[in-house]
Formats: sequence, C-alpha cells, structure tokens
Amino acid sequence: MKMIHYILMIILMGCALLVVGQLYVPISISSNISSQFNVTTSEATLVSSVFGFSYAAGFLILGSLSDKYGRKTILVSGLCLLSLTTFIVSLSPNFTFLLIARAIQGFIASSFPPVALSLVTETLESKKRPIGISLISLSFLASAPVIQLFTTWLGFNITEAMLVFVPFYLAGALGLLFVVPKHILPLQKKDFNLKNQFLSLLKDPSILVSWCIASTVLFSFVSFHAGMQTLGADLGINMQFLRFAGLPTLFFAFLASPLIHKFGSYVATQIGLVITILAFIFSIFGNAINLFIASAILTAGVSITTPSIIATIAGRSTIQNRGLALSIYSFMLFLGASIAPMSAHYFSKFGLIILNIVPISFIILGIIVMILSKNLKFKISFPVT
Repeated sequence: MKMIHYILMIILMGCALLVVGQLYVPISISSNISSQFNVTTSEATLVSSVFGFSYAAGFLILGSLSDKYGRKTILVSGLCLLSLTTFIVSLSPNFTFLLIARAIQGFIASSFPPVALSLVTETLESKKRPIGISLISLSFLASAPVIQLFTTWLGFNITEAMLVFVPFYLAGALGLLFVVPKHILPLQKKDFNLKNQFLSLLKDPSILVSWCIASTVLFSFVSFHAGMQTLGADLGINMQFLRFAGLPTLFFAFLASPLIHKFGSYVATQIGLVITILAFIFSIFGNAINLFIASAILTAGVSITTPSIIATIAGRSTIQNRGLALSIYSFMLFLGASIAPMSAHYFSKFGLIILNIVPISFIILGIIVMILSKNLKFKISFPVT
C-alpha cells in the first residue's frame, strides 16, 4: 500500500473505534446514568437502545447517499455533525432530553460505518482489500471492550464521556478531508437510481443471506456483555477482567483474510459462527474461568464472522450499489445490537442458561439458512470498477 493508504487506514480505524463506541458507552456506566438522571437501571438501558435503533435506521438513508454525493462528502460532514450532536448530548438537563439527543446522535453516527467500508473497498488494491476490511472490522469490534474499559476506568458520567469524544471527531473529519483520494467521486446523477440499485441487490441470494446472518452477530456479542453486566455481581466475576479477556482475540480478525482466500467467505462465515456457539456453550457453565474463556472465544468468533460477511457483500456489489448494500448490512448488524441490551436484561431474570440459549438459537438458525441456500457457492471476488 502507498503511504497515503496507511494514513487513511489509521484515521478510519480511529474513527471507527470512537463512532461505534458510542453504542457501548452507556452499558458500562448505566449505574452512573441511573444516579445522574434519577432513573432505574432498566430505564438506563434505553440510552444505548435508542441510540442503536436510530443508528440502525440511519444506515438506510445516509449510507446510500454516499453513492450519490461521494464517500468523502458524507464522511467529513458526518463527523462534523457528530461532534456537534455529541456536545449537545453532554448538555442534557433531563432524561427525556438525553434520549432525544442520543437518537439524533445515533442517526448522524450511522453516516460513518458503511461509507468507510465502501471507501476501503474502492481505494485499496484487490489483494489488500480483505486485510483492509479486517482492520476496520477490528476497530468496530474493539470499540465494545476498549470504550467500556476506558469509561469505567475513568469513572465518567455520560456528560464527561461525551465531551471527551468531541475533539476526536473533529480531528478525524479534518484528517479525512486531506487524505481521502480525489478519484473517489460521487456517481453522475444518471447513474444513481436507488430503486434499481436495491432491486439489483435483491437478485443476489448471497447478499440476502449475508444480511440475515449479520443480524445475529452483534446481537450475540452485545447480549453476552450486557448479560454479564447484569448478572456479574451474582456470578462473582470482575467485569473489567471479562472485557480484558476478549481483547487479545480481537486480532482473530486478521485470520479472516487467509480463511476467505483459502475457503471463500461463505465457509469463513460459518467457521466464525461455529466458534461463537462454542463461546456460549462455555458460558452456560457459569463459573468465572469458563466465562473468561467464553469472552475470549466469543470475540474470536465474531472477529472472523464480521469481515467474512463484509467481504461477501462488498465483493458481490458494484460501485453503483455498494454503499446501499453495506448500509443494509450495517442496519441489520446494529439492529441486533440495539435489541440485545433489552433482551439480555429481560432474559437474565431467568438465569444464565436461558440468557445463553437465546443467542445460540439465533446463530444456529443463521447457519441453517446458509446451509439451505443452494446458491451460496462463492469465493471472494472484488469487481474491478
């Protein structure tokens, strides 16, 4: 890769960590939110869920706009607006205002992930694209443990946490303004037809199944961590150690690239899903050691699955519909993440076994869908556009 590409990847990875990290900030400081706004712990989970739902919905609108107006325009303007809305969140005088501000913040934040993935696919040479996707996926996944560790360690409330993010978003926007290649241009008006783009994606069963599988990935990941946050005291586990356990296996994202090249993204996705199921099986046994092992295995499984799904979608879409394809993927991915905190809080009442059976069931269903899809016989292939 050229030096400019290394700089671009560093900026995108940093922004990915901080943008997606907004989803996880309230999870680790839910007790602080409860105290600050005088609400119950159950109500405090809405701060994550409201952001997540709005975040997921925004993908369907803002991501596809990058096909029309260009990746650079959407990324830079999105990060600038995100810094503004994040500052507004920090000023929340009451819980209702906080929820409304978080919903707006989530919508604006959705401008980043699918556009960043599209940019990587279109900027890097074909041999480097899988590793580029793995790097961005690594940052997306690392945001969960890293941001939670950071906010917990510093003892932030929601106001202080938001203020820390603001200058980093502005710095990211400035960096991308200078390093995004000039040849990544928006489509001509005649080439942009949202209806035709969507219909062309519906004709590809590989993309359709990948969208469905995406909904199980972060649902499982967030369910585990939100569930452990709820049951941690009863199980006698240290949440900081549990988050640390998953950090080393984040680098399994780099294993996705050789797996994709050797077996194809279909098989690589299945490998990741099977590893994820194994994590929840360990978790069912409930003692501290098994839960730490489960955290590490779960992160490994999700780290392999995520870039494998992205490779399928990015590789089988075109420059005309890639932004839309990855936007729908991101919508499905974070729809699962948005439901997960509420699901985990509810099912944790029935104990650890039920809490784990729920994500296991969704993953098994996803694997069955893949197996039954007769047309899912593909290797990774990035179109030259």
